[in-house]
Amino acid sequence: GGAVKVSKTELSVFQSAASGKWYASQNSCPHKQLQVLSRGLLGMHGQVPKVACPIHKNTYSLETGKGISNPGLNLAVFDVKTADGRVLLHLPPTEVLDQFLGRDAPEGNHGPGSSCGGACGEERKDLQW
Repeated sequence: GGAVKVSKTELSVFQSAASGKWYASQNSCPHKQLQVLSRGLLGMHGQVPKVACPIHKNTYSLETGKGISNPGLNLAVFDVKTADGRVLLHLPPTEVLDQFLGRDAPEGNHGPGSSCGGACGEERKDLQW
């Protein structure tokens, strides 16, 4: 996958190797609000294409955004089509997109006092692998 920035919002764009179909979702994993889904692992859940967060492996349907491994966590997904060799995303207006998914100057995992760029209100976590 790849990350795409639209206004203040990061999106993930994927092409399934199994079907050749393109998918788009928010880049932020709903579990810890980290901008990592573009680096997620693609696969299938039966006949449903899915992405797994590369950090905690929570899985989500690329067709509906519904959480597979944790049904309480869902993604925003967007329609995608291809035309003339280009991948086109059908998105809401940027002000709507930013209202629900945008971030002002995210500091990421290493920002002061936060493990998720200030989006989830948690104390900073010392991630030691």
